[in-house]
Amino acid sequence: MVCAAKFLTWILVVVHLGLFAWAATGMAELLFSRVPWPRISNPLFSDQMLLTQWLLSLGAALIFLSGLALGWRNMPAVLAVCYAAMAAVCAYQTFFILENASRFVAMGAEYAAYVAIVTFLFSTTHWQRLAGGS
Repeated sequence: MVCAAKFLTWILVVVHLGLFAWAATGMAELLFSRVPWPRISNPLFSDQMLLTQWLLSLGAALIFLSGLALGWRNMPAVLAVCYAAMAAVCAYQTFFILENASRFVAMGAEYAAYVAIVTFLFSTTHWQRLAGGS
């Protein structure tokens, strides 16, 4: 079980490194009118929506990565709050902005990922040991 938890922790490190890279790329697109790559930002979203999305995504990635590196025992709770804010933004985007037919499936997958990650962090003894717990 510990081996599986270690493997899942490394998967989450890769996921959050990817989230950080994605959000940093999006933030660069927001800050600079010209970028040397194809834009990833959804053109349907306002600058305020994109700023909120990118800041929350950067925050979640940094909270997870620094919390893991520092053994911060409150990281799961703080990450859950960040994911809740991200879920609220996702709901607004899904119900009021997006137009594609698969938007509700994407929202469900995003919510499932948040629940799975937070459940893993709160329920595994592996994470509790990493965070300095018993």
